[in-house]
Amino acid sequence: MGTATLNKKIDSLNLDVANKEDQLKILAQKDQELRDARRRDAEDYANRVQQSRAVIGALEQIVPELEHLKPHGNTQTALAELAKIGGDNPIAAFIQVAATLDPGVLQRVIQRLDKIKESLFAAIDEDTKAEAEAKRNFDKLLGEMENVRTNIENALAAARSELEEAKQTMVNVKRTLRENQQELELSSNGKAQLIQQCDEKRSRYRSEKASR
Repeated sequence: MGTATLNKKIDSLNLDVANKEDQLKILAQKDQELRDARRRDAEDYANRVQQSRAVIGALEQIVPELEHLKPHGNTQTALAELAKIGGDNPIAAFIQVAATLDPGVLQRVIQRLDKIKESLFAAIDEDTKAEAEAKRNFDKLLGEMENVRTNIENALAAARSELEEAKQTMVNVKRTLRENQQELELSSNGKAQLIQQCDEKRSRYRSEKASR
């Protein structure tokens, strides 16, 4: 293989290696972006569930209180109790306000709160299913990306090996060309010396013959 062909092959392999290295960098960046996004989604899910459970917990305290509440309809009494409670116990404050409601209105409030609690449980259930599905899809995608990464790494290793082999071949070819050139020069020098020696011998022969 000539040096021109080898140079083209080396250039092509260098480009191939660079492209595969870029692919691995892009893949690593994409991997990190996906992991960051999945972490944020998981944190958002956990926060939503925590907030929903907190509301459910509050409703589970409020509804039984309301069910056993005997409305007195006395706003002044409610305000007095609210003043005692202050802002540190919003559930107790809500109960005092509810005590001023008409019994029919209070019953509708209880029913509405029960529906809110049921909807929150349903929302948590759906959110949990969606989170599990997102986690499965994420794991599947990571597995596919890992396979792609492995294939690129193997191809990169092969390209690097072939590149080193081509470079070594180039070294060997250049050395052989250099050695051949040296041998040619030596051969040319030897031929010139031989011709010179023959010319000298012919000259001596003629001189000796003429002197006889």
